[in-house]
Amino acid sequence: TGAAGGGSSGNGFTEIFRDDFTGPAGSSINGTNWLYALGTNYPGGAPNWGTGEIETMTNSTNNVYLDGNGHLAIKPIRDASGSWTS
Repeated sequence: TGAAGGGSSGNGFTEIFRDDFTGPAGSSINGTNWLYALGTNYPGGAPNWGTGEIETMTNSTNNVYLDGNGHLAIKPIRDASGSWTS
């Protein structure tokens, strides 16, 4: 569950956001706290933005999911035609 906070961690830093990625394995991220970057670019932006990505970013739980142990998994997948999603 994501949490906004203002508590001090005791090391001089103040935590302002945290997500512990709790949830069943294979489930989606918390849509209240996170947004997906979808496609290969943003409207009006350069094609293949970012690091020259060749994949199409998705919101599919085949690519982005909770692992059931407090971790977020981001899995690139290559299909039979050679196209990538993540």
